[in-house]
Amino acid sequence: MFTMRLRTVAIAKHPNVRKAKRWQVCYRDGNSKRKSRFFASRAEAETYADARRTELLNFGVRALTLPDSVRRDAQQALELLQPYGKTILEAVGFYTAYLERTAKSCRTEELLENFLWAKEGEKVSPRHLADLRSRLGRFCNAFKGRMVNSIEPSEIADWIRSLPVGSQTQHNHRRVIHNLFNYALLRKFVSQNPVKDTPLIRVKDTEVEIYTPEEMALLLEHADPRIMPYLTLGAFAGLRCAELERLQWQHVDFQTGYIRVGGDIAKTRSKRLIPILENLRQWLMPYAKPQGNILPVELQNTFRDLIHRACQQAGIKKKNNGLRHSFATYRMAQTGDSAKTALEMGNSPGVIFKHYRELVTQEQASAYWNIRPTVEPNVIPMTAAA
Repeated sequence: MFTMRLRTVAIAKHPNVRKAKRWQVCYRDGNSKRKSRFFASRAEAETYADARRTELLNFGVRALTLPDSVRRDAQQALELLQPYGKTILEAVGFYTAYLERTAKSCRTEELLENFLWAKEGEKVSPRHLADLRSRLGRFCNAFKGRMVNSIEPSEIADWIRSLPVGSQTQHNHRRVIHNLFNYALLRKFVSQNPVKDTPLIRVKDTEVEIYTPEEMALLLEHADPRIMPYLTLGAFAGLRCAELERLQWQHVDFQTGYIRVGGDIAKTRSKRLIPILENLRQWLMPYAKPQGNILPVELQNTFRDLIHRACQQAGIKKKNNGLRHSFATYRMAQTGDSAKTALEMGNSPGVIFKHYRELVTQEQASAYWNIRPTVEPNVIPMTAAA
């Protein structure tokens, strides 16, 4: 055994006589890291030791030729790193890795442009594309000019929490920002997705808004006939707003009694069949066409105003997503089967059971499913309801 001072090269004979290479050369390199090498003979060990001594001497000479300013910087760097227990080499390695990542990264506005271009190539709906542009545009404007790999999880979390909106909207922003950085990760603009390290947004449960049977009858009575298929398919088939905007008349099959929602229409890309219930059939038949949009193209930007106007004329409050919520609530009460209702809505049974169970009575459900365009026994007359 032996002790060794910094920058010395020592030779020792290993005590294990059975070891083939017993002669050990020990030294510390220019970075003060301990090194050792074994040799079969002392001559080989001496030759190697001499080479290392020369190398260390040259290293020291080069260090002495460094400009005074560089040596002062090195001394100051050591003092700054001392509280963290890091060396100058470790600090330089960390920073050069950062520079390499930055060279491959891009600014937020460039990332958004590329991301939206990719989404257009995936044929996402115009409405979904507009939603992405709005939410992500707001985020990228807040970090305009920043390299995306320089944005920290804490900055993203603080920005989301600062939004003057409800928890559900904050959750939606976090979701799309997460998707944006997944795209950045795929393109190697970042080494990891920083959104993964941000806290989840706990969404507060809110009561779903539904129309009473009387309110639904009044709404349909005052609605513009051009949006009647849209309203009744939402109220009595439970299709989502985006699905109704894409649905075609050829998807409504009166012969089989089903509405076929294909993967190109459904929000979740999963196909499903929705039964055409009797009252819905009566509402749709006068408007049925061999093909074409359920919602006329010329009304794509104004139909919400028409729904709002109908609610005003009927003297009722417009409910948030009220058509689909009403379908789910009254259908669940009618069937008592959350799995069946979920299948028709393209949702999960857990969501249906949690949000729509036991919200209305059987009598209310019966009245709702008897809202029809003509007066029959046990049917709510729309004029009487008004």
